[in-house]
Amino acid sequence: MEIKVVLFSMFGMTLLGHYNCLSKTLEDSPERPHLIFIMVDDQGYGDIGYHGSDIHTPVLDQLAREGVILENYYVQPICSPSRSQLMTGRYQIHTGLQHSIIRPRQPLCLPLDIPTLPELLKEAGYATHMVGKWHLGFSKHNCLPTGRGFQSFLGTLTGSGDHFNYQSCDGAEACGFDLHDGDRPAWEKSGNYSTLLYIERVKEIIRNHNVQKPLFLYLSLQAAHTPLQVPEYYLHSYDSQSNRIRRHYSAMLSCLDHGVGQVVEELKKWGLYKNSVLIFSSDNGGQPLSGASNWPLRGGKGTYWEGGIRAVGFVHSPLLKNKGVVSHALVHVSDWFPTLLGLAGTPQLQHVLDGHDVWKTISRGTPSPRTEILFNIDPVSRRPEEPYNKALLQNGFGIWDTGVKAAIRAGDWKLLTGNIGSGDWIPPHYFPSTAQQWQGQEKRRNVLGKSVWLFNISNDPYERSDQAESRPDIVKYLLRRLAHYNQTAVVAQNPPDDPLADPELHGGVWGPWLDVEEGHEGHGYQEHGRGNVKPVSPNLCFSDRVSTLTYRGSVVLGSASPPPTRFCSSKLFPLLPSRVLLPKAARTGGDTPLFPTRLIMATVVTSTRFTDEYQLYEELGKGAFSVVRRCVKKSTGQEYAAKIINTKKLSARDHQKLEREARICRLLKHPNIVRLHDSISEEGFHYLVFDLVTGGELFEDIVAREYYSEADASHCINQILESVSHIHQHDIVHRDLKPENLLLASKMKGAAVKLADFGLAIEVQGDQQAWFGFAGTPGYLSPEVLRKDPYGKPVDIWACGVILYILLVGYPPFWDEDQHKLYQQIKAGAYDFPSPEWDTVTPEAKNLINQMLTINPAKRITADQALKHPWVCQRSTVASMMHRQETVECLRKFNARRKLKGAILTTMLVSRNFSVGRQHTSPAATTSTAAMAQEACKTLLNKKSDGVKSQGNNSKNSVVSSSSTKDSSMSSSAPMGSTESCNNAEEEEMKGRKARKQEIIKMTEQLIEAINNGDFEAYTRICDPGLTSFEPEALGNLVEGMDFHKFYFENLLSKNSKPVHTTILNPHVHLIGEDAACIAYIRLTQYMDSQGRPRSCQSEETRVWHRRDAKWLNVHFHCSGAPAAPLQ
Repeated sequence: MEIKVVLFSMFGMTLLGHYNCLSKTLEDSPERPHLIFIMVDDQGYGDIGYHGSDIHTPVLDQLAREGVILENYYVQPICSPSRSQLMTGRYQIHTGLQHSIIRPRQPLCLPLDIPTLPELLKEAGYATHMVGKWHLGFSKHNCLPTGRGFQSFLGTLTGSGDHFNYQSCDGAEACGFDLHDGDRPAWEKSGNYSTLLYIERVKEIIRNHNVQKPLFLYLSLQAAHTPLQVPEYYLHSYDSQSNRIRRHYSAMLSCLDHGVGQVVEELKKWGLYKNSVLIFSSDNGGQPLSGASNWPLRGGKGTYWEGGIRAVGFVHSPLLKNKGVVSHALVHVSDWFPTLLGLAGTPQLQHVLDGHDVWKTISRGTPSPRTEILFNIDPVSRRPEEPYNKALLQNGFGIWDTGVKAAIRAGDWKLLTGNIGSGDWIPPHYFPSTAQQWQGQEKRRNVLGKSVWLFNISNDPYERSDQAESRPDIVKYLLRRLAHYNQTAVVAQNPPDDPLADPELHGGVWGPWLDVEEGHEGHGYQEHGRGNVKPVSPNLCFSDRVSTLTYRGSVVLGSASPPPTRFCSSKLFPLLPSRVLLPKAARTGGDTPLFPTRLIMATVVTSTRFTDEYQLYEELGKGAFSVVRRCVKKSTGQEYAAKIINTKKLSARDHQKLEREARICRLLKHPNIVRLHDSISEEGFHYLVFDLVTGGELFEDIVAREYYSEADASHCINQILESVSHIHQHDIVHRDLKPENLLLASKMKGAAVKLADFGLAIEVQGDQQAWFGFAGTPGYLSPEVLRKDPYGKPVDIWACGVILYILLVGYPPFWDEDQHKLYQQIKAGAYDFPSPEWDTVTPEAKNLINQMLTINPAKRITADQALKHPWVCQRSTVASMMHRQETVECLRKFNARRKLKGAILTTMLVSRNFSVGRQHTSPAATTSTAAMAQEACKTLLNKKSDGVKSQGNNSKNSVVSSSSTKDSSMSSSAPMGSTESCNNAEEEEMKGRKARKQEIIKMTEQLIEAINNGDFEAYTRICDPGLTSFEPEALGNLVEGMDFHKFYFENLLSKNSKPVHTTILNPHVHLIGEDAACIAYIRLTQYMDSQGRPRSCQSEETRVWHRRDAKWLNVHFHCSGAPAAPLQ
């Protein structure tokens, strides 16, 4: 028989004893080595330079060529199983994790009675640290990395999530924040790209480590798992790559490669490198649908073909005896457990393992102690069309049910049984632009009824020649080996999802939930971990049968249907804590009653602290999910502005933004910043209580005054810079500085300017520069943001320069009706001081603007430096107090007021509907934005309005509306006409506006019809070729052009075979001049699901239209809700 047979103990596993098999090189070392294990996510076998990949991985290539490349190295086909075997040294049939990954809501984790690698290394005197992805369960606190042996942890607990904002979803119904530092959510680090964030933490660990103490560092990078996101500058190397998905995937690996290089340099810098062992491994095969390549191997992630389990792996160490070699010895991910313990010199450990110590094999080139690998036996996954019967048993020689998914390799031979997944060969260099075209280039369909495959991997590594029929002797032997292993297997653990794991019940965070009520309140994710923000206390109610626990009126545990009556604890039992700790009987539906059944109320009592303490009055402003109203605190009579957010409409991401905004506002206390006085959560609403400011927006003041004298402008920018300096000292970047977000304390001359609206603000670390996403208002964006380079505090200074320019002459430094041309101007810094209006402005003012509008952020002036500029700090002697008549005349001549309104109105509408999907509502602003926009639009359309100067009324709300023109004062240059002719002109104008609005609605309906019909040609006729949109899931950034939309039509829409009917609800059209418009609407989609049941869903959408050559084209699109219809 052509097979190498291995001797096994009774249970088919090796025994880990005393480790005295270290190499001579290691024995000569007086210190135990530092152990660095780097695991990457979903890297394909063909996605590294030394395998001939087109992806640039120079650092990994050099490390591998200077070490030992493992060319016969195996992992598991999916994430959790590979990581569990690394941590325990045991096959997944011996940990109960043989079926699948651990899902976020499963009450399951790595078995607590099995010792882990960090636990044993920690006992041996090692410092143990983990950075990155865990994915081994977190239902209880002792399931967390810090509960399994790691002294520190920064990373994610779930299997995937956004690389920037760390939102992770389990299906469409459960989403939450997933970035943790130790056992607390790391909200303050949101916005940092995962790879770069993790590398910085690793460098910090190395920098602070005592070189005399051995270190175990587990770096588990999230790249290159979907969503495919990467800082823009890493994409430039792949501009020639035609496949967009492959391009982003490649850039993620290049970023990872660069990060590993930084880790090695840090090891060298701090003296750890010379006594270190670095191991690099992928966790499973690559996913071709996400841009990865396992070519020339067969299959991919999730399958037991070679492309799913044969991984990139190498060892790099100065301690290796043999270096610069390629090893073909058989190595498995479970071998790292005993190998690393052996390197650590762990004494007399008696643990039953499936892994082998392979250090001699790697370092000296001796034969591998491993000759067999059980990849898995999954009793849960069986072929549904082939039930267990006599015929199938006969197919398995009476030994093994070949309908069960299983895989094993012994010597040269590999056996597969059951439904093992797609077995395609997919070459990377022939990727067309869409997945459907390349997925089946060498597609192999399984023969009906076939459930056994056999390959000689040494002779046929690409699994092209099935030997199952020609070598029944080998098949029979390997089936017996499977049956033998199966006798040692524990029960597969695959519990259903627990609804109590939903992040909505834990402050919007993924974290432990099973032991929150059992004495872990001090560590609980419900109790702390979000700065100073108090999480909403749940409204816990109990039915008269007590077996049902309801949360906010919804049944989440116990009986399947809600009881007829229930009562709440908050009022009936005042001695109970706000977070009721239920006895076990109540949590599990036991028979012991918690309270007497006679104490029953039919209504639910909720928290009412806001309405108890404040009295609400008139509305001051309104957004999509919020309204601002004046309120008075009953105990003091003090007036405030209350921003009332309808939390029922917020997504998990919106909740995160709200918490971040409240946390930032609470931190900032400055006379030039609108102060947050209170933050209160009630059932369905969140209240933010701010200063009440009555002077309106600075925007309105500029419009009304048309320009500022230099002295006034200096005084104004001084206050703005004071507020910016304050937030920068607290490591806050506003990111959306503009006149609309600067409020005047009152209508009195010289009133204080206050900075408001921190909805886009981010928290940084010192002078940190990173890519935090595309955010802000177009006319105020800095060059580094538009280039998608790393950025930080200097972006606020750029915006200050734009504001100062506007203050002095009344129009912005950068402006073009074409937004793409506007961006080009900004990136080039293409502004000037045109004559004659700038001729009389002092050189000092221009100098300050130049220093603020410096393209290079590193050379841009800081807020503190600007406050010391002579034009600011020596205002009385440098800045002029007079209104220059020459400037006034020039401004009128150039119609500056019209320019300003056109520029700011357009950018304001775009930003308020599209800036990171945020609906704008200044928390304490007292103006009606809609009314102001209406008036501004009317002014733009009125060719005779140059001489009209609108005056605000004297009401507290300072509402600027079309009626305000009745009180306007007209200059002598304004033409006078009869009342009748004016009325006729207004009627004609209104008819024209109404017709254009109907035209926009009709065009939008045609566009949505093209989407429903999957008609890409009709879609392109309606859309501008440079259409911009916020791309969902895959990138999360602003994208331009039709490539993504083409991919959507060809791949996603094609899966919707059921009829779809769409209705536009509540369309609102804002006309912007003669040739531009913005439409906001609710899109209601009705469809039939896969079971033939009627379904419906809705999303809030906004589109910007531009008329070119008498034809309306859609130039920008944003969807802030759910997708139109789920894929069938």
